[in-house]
Amino acid sequence: MKKARIRKKSKARPLIISLIAIIAVIAVIWILLSLHNTANTTNNAYKAFWQALVEAELSSNIQESLVYVVPHIVIVNNNTVTAIEIGEIVNKTFWDSILSLQAKKSAGVVQIPVYTGQTVIGYVNINESRLNELLKSIVSGSGPHIIMFGLTTCPHCHNMYTFFKQNYAGIFTVYWLDTNKVEY
Repeated sequence: MKKARIRKKSKARPLIISLIAIIAVIAVIWILLSLHNTANTTNNAYKAFWQALVEAELSSNIQESLVYVVPHIVIVNNNTVTAIEIGEIVNKTFWDSILSLQAKKSAGVVQIPVYTGQTVIGYVNINESRLNELLKSIVSGSGPHIIMFGLTTCPHCHNMYTFFKQNYAGIFTVYWLDTNKVEY
């Protein structure tokens, strides 16, 4: 009569399974950290752009009480800022015309009209290379792009957010200043 062979469990098998599980957990953590760092880099780029915009507006004698008003909307065309709108305006005809503006450049300086409503209230002058440096990490492509700076608690910002999402979804980005978050 033959004896049945009893198979001994390998001591290495649980060790290998544990090692694979540890490697999987490390990989997931690494991926999550990479995504978090990418989001922080993007958010920081928008924050730096906002700070440069405020400085440029103040140095260009835009009324200080308007400089920090939200919504603050920046139009980018052909990789440069072509207009700034301060406040809420839900007029598609106006936005269509603003989106077609081209930058006015002279001696390495971009002159940007600043609007409240449909009225130009002044111009911001900003160094073209500085502007390009700020824009390269937040805008890609040469077509028009709308960047809105707002607060999550502002009803005017939410009205503009809804308007832009409905009318310009593919070219619209919002940076919520109070939460340091970017939405596309």
